Amino acid sequence: MYRLFASDMDGTLLNMYSKVAPATTAAVEAANKTGRIFTVVTGRSLFGMRQFAPALPLQHPFGIFNGAMIVDMSGKIYYEQPLTREDAAEILQLAHERTENVYLWVGQDMYGYRIDEKLQRYAAMSGVSPKIIESDEQILEMPIAKILWHDTPANIASWLADLSKSLAGRVNVSTSAPDYIEFNHADVSKGLCLQRLGELMDVSREEIIAVGDETNDLPMIRYAGLGIAMKNATQAVLDEADEIAPWTCDEDGLAKLIDRYLL
Repeated sequence: MYRLFASDMDGTLLNMYSKVAPATTAAVEAANKTGRIFTVVTGRSLFGMRQFAPALPLQHPFGIFNGAMIVDMSGKIYYEQPLTREDAAEILQLAHERTENVYLWVGQDMYGYRIDEKLQRYAAMSGVSPKIIESDEQILEMPIAKILWHDTPANIASWLADLSKSLAGRVNVSTSAPDYIEFNHADVSKGLCLQRLGELMDVSREEIIAVGDETNDLPMIRYAGLGIAMKNATQAVLDEADEIAPWTCDEDGLAKLIDRYLL
């Protein structure tokens, strides 16, 4: 029997309009009443999660920033692992050589180098007001949970393999969308977050389901007792998942999976 169901947000729980469908709200509410655990592991921030309440009634701790923090809706922190100063400095130097659109998360604050349309759009999606980086020296003194580069899908694809190789063992490099690269501490991934959530709530690996659609979801899909790819998932996720959902995120897919496996 499965006791813990962990979902990604964008492209999995949320539909194409970045909304929580009524069927998903009903399924999560029903899961809460059974005493089983529904939770989320996402690249989003706490504020980015709070904007979905009460349509997403999370009663248990969940992972944010790809697992760099485990929190609950009250803001209580159960786990936190920022990038090291040295690794963050290297990522920023690499960014300065390649792209202008670099966003950093410190606690629940988002920072960027300039206010432009891309940053404003990302900040709005994240539910925060962006802050300006005064200097690299200033921002590097802070505990940086995640760094994100925003560029064209072609550039992201061309950089990903080299960055993953050059930073291997020190930084976890992943993508959550074709135009994003995300950087976390090497001890941070959605899979490690799911392991920590299981330990926190006394649930074994075999009792866990994970559902996702993007490559940053692969670690938790591999870790879970049952890893499920949404029908709309990337090919890499479809190839590795234990099962492929017969529905997309626009077809109440997550609600149907909760009903099938948790209720």
